[in-house]
Amino acid sequence: MDEGRKDLIGGALLLIAGGAIAVHCYLSYDLGSLRRMGTGFYPMLSGIALAGLGLPILLPPLLSGIAIGRVPLPPLRAAFFVLAAVAAFALLYAPFGLFPAIVAMVGLAGLASPVRTSLRDLAVMAVVLCVLAWAIFGLGLSLGLRMLNWPW
Repeated sequence: MDEGRKDLIGGALLLIAGGAIAVHCYLSYDLGSLRRMGTGFYPMLSGIALAGLGLPILLPPLLSGIAIGRVPLPPLRAAFFVLAAVAAFALLYAPFGLFPAIVAMVGLAGLASPVRTSLRDLAVMAVVLCVLAWAIFGLGLSLGLRMLNWPW
């Protein structure tokens, strides 16, 4: 798929998602005012910003006359393993903690590529992500996330 077609589809998806978020927040939440922001104010602005970022991506290929045509499906292997990695993270965090969930996520996401990723590279990536998660969420933000929870 050529770059123009990718930009056209990506920009349209950003514009649609941002617009949907902004409209949903406008209709469902209290916006408040600039001095006293309500619960929907910031999410609505985020949706507007997302839609606004989609426009500069969408317009150049649209104005140059690129036809959408047939869009091939993404590689099924990549889609399956990326979704499996996200699901594994979501399912493993509560019983085991953040570190095992990150390790499982990195391991499954490493299987998404048709090119084989070495175990050393995956281990380095998992360790770096665990250290970053601990530094950002544990030390920096003091969120109280469980880094390691042994359930037995």
